[in-house]
Amino acid sequence: GNLITAPTSKIGRRNLDWAGTTEAGVAVNVQGDVIYHTATTATTAGEFYYMATNGNVILADADTLASSTGLLMVALGTNATKGFLLRGVVQLRTNPDADPGAPIYLSTTAEKAQAAAPTGTGDVVRVLGYQLTPNEEGDNVNVCYFNPDNTWVELT
Repeated sequence: GNLITAPTSKIGRRNLDWAGTTEAGVAVNVQGDVIYHTATTATTAGEFYYMATNGNVILADADTLASSTGLLMVALGTNATKGFLLRGVVQLRTNPDADPGAPIYLSTTAEKAQAAAPTGTGDVVRVLGYQLTPNEEGDNVNVCYFNPDNTWVELT
């Protein structure tokens, strides 16, 4: 069956605000292109997932090609039906530890972003976007521009 719902998706719409709209149970501050999955898979808001070839959403991880080179998304709630950000501005759950304006990369720790590119053999280097706010500052903690690069490098 169709795993992505079109009528409630917000692709191209910019109707979410910094205050954290709770439309469709959104539990994270976000603004951008949002889709909603039909599966009731548990997710963690503000963490990274990828879409598997069978349509399921799984934790993204730079340790393997399968979990890092396809469609990457940020979960917006406790369940896949609460939505995923495809591109836009989002408040991450954990601190990538990057300076404002610096790139953030998919981490070798599942679901996370990090300030430095992975360096291990077999790791995938993929830019997720850019840090926007100083880390752990005020109400806008861990805010980044999420726009995953369509290219990636596997380290040998």
